[in-house]
Amino acid sequence: MLPTSAIVLTVGLIFLFFWTPSSQNLHIEQPFIIILLILLTVLPAIIVFIAGKIIAIRNRHSIINPFITSILGFVASLLSVSCFVIQIYWLQIPIYLLKSPFPKFTNSKTFLIIILLVISFLLCKLALFRIRKKNDETLTAKSYFLPDIKLMFIPSLPFLVSLLISDTIDIMPLNIRIFFVTHNYIYWFIIMGIAIFMFIKSPFFIRRIWSARSLESGEIRNRILSMAERNNIKFGDILVWNMSGRRIANAGMAGLLPKSRTIFITDFLLHNFTLDEIETIIAHEFGHIKMGHIPAYIIFSFAYLSISGMLYSLMLPTINHISSNETFSALLSGVFIVTLFFVYFVLIFRFVSRIFERQADIYAVKITGKPDSFKDALMKVAYVNQIMIRNPRIFKIFATHPSISERLELIDKVVNDQNTVRNYNRIAFNLKRSLLLLFIVLVALWITNGDLIFPPSELHYEIGRQYAIEGMIDQAIAEFNKVVDLNSKSDQAFYALGLLYMEKGAIIEAKEKFQRALEINPKNAMAFNKLMQLQEMENKNGGVNEAIKQN
Repeated sequence: MLPTSAIVLTVGLIFLFFWTPSSQNLHIEQPFIIILLILLTVLPAIIVFIAGKIIAIRNRHSIINPFITSILGFVASLLSVSCFVIQIYWLQIPIYLLKSPFPKFTNSKTFLIIILLVISFLLCKLALFRIRKKNDETLTAKSYFLPDIKLMFIPSLPFLVSLLISDTIDIMPLNIRIFFVTHNYIYWFIIMGIAIFMFIKSPFFIRRIWSARSLESGEIRNRILSMAERNNIKFGDILVWNMSGRRIANAGMAGLLPKSRTIFITDFLLHNFTLDEIETIIAHEFGHIKMGHIPAYIIFSFAYLSISGMLYSLMLPTINHISSNETFSALLSGVFIVTLFFVYFVLIFRFVSRIFERQADIYAVKITGKPDSFKDALMKVAYVNQIMIRNPRIFKIFATHPSISERLELIDKVVNDQNTVRNYNRIAFNLKRSLLLLFIVLVALWITNGDLIFPPSELHYEIGRQYAIEGMIDQAIAEFNKVVDLNSKSDQAFYALGLLYMEKGAIIEAKEKFQRALEINPKNAMAFNKLMQLQEMENKNGGVNEAIKQN
């Protein structure tokens, strides 16, 4: 499951990906921009700190309700992302990085802007630290901050690698660049390959995020290995998380392939739960393996890439129709994709996750035959981790796991009603169906030449841009004309045509294109400036011609 820090960073990266330089001038002096930049970075933490202070005062003699701290954490994340969006879309902060003396690798340079969001989010975490500390006296600053910093690495790595690949392609010969533009679905496969690599190597990363050691030989290890052998469960190792003295009782499983697959268990759980309780908790993790949940999560993630791309392609004409301002259109695109991300990964994905958790619970009871031990283990986990037994109704739809009370009721049903077992007995991952789905996606991408995930107007715009970079003006004009045929509201395409005609010396055509760009977007400062420049040239030339006639 994606932790909050990874979700916040992913949302920020989506908005950063869609950012487009504004054609309008921001009439704010640079010192004020710096002040606003700093203010927007620290403002979320200030708001959260004040809110946290009020909550702490009202609960000075009691533990703060975990639901309240969760809500405050959500508000902190929302404020951090909102201020970050203002920084990049209103203050246009990425422009200052693009003006740096290093002309290449512009995409990767833009990525550095995400540091602003990271700082803002960590400041919010700092503001929440006192509240968290009140509920968990074993909490230290290091154990509180360091995992979040490391977890941000998970979404950052694939994104950064894809940007580096994109920048590398940008410095290659024209024919290679055009090939990747016209076969843009290759990027989909690159991202897919990076994601698969991350899933395979996830135990490697997790082991370094949390200090972990291999579980030593003994009765616990022997029980786990024996249970795995009886049920044909294959995995690489059992690792013990070092929680640095914190009271955290948890277990998990990561890794796609049998040899890299790893079972994790916290040291507190290992030393404070009975052998039977530990056995049922590990059996729950075995349930995720047996029921094919990890491959199902991968397919679910890949489906998002395809679905979001297709829906964005369908939605883009509507977005362009709503606003002719390229920056606002880019913001709307970001909002649309983030909304899809929220609906898909926070609502639908977590609904599926709760089903998977119920399947794993049933499997644990089934292979251990120890429902009472499993129920005791769940109650201990709830007490140690300060988890509410019953979740508020609104909280349920955002939870990755059913509430403790729901899980206890399910265990009782499993013992008394075999129909419950049959209802949840369907394996999530089916290789044949998955391969068929992948084949359908590949055929769709091949038939449409990637149009399903990359709108044709954007395709021709990018081809035209590549021709323009090489000084192939006529070919570039032909491509940008295709853009305006497909999207007559693209002031950027008309502006590009104006520049190209201006370079050819076709002043009348250039003026016409700049005027068309201004008709679509009257606030396009670049088109206005170029039009004024042409007007001055005409006035100057007209004055010279008049002087020649008089002489």
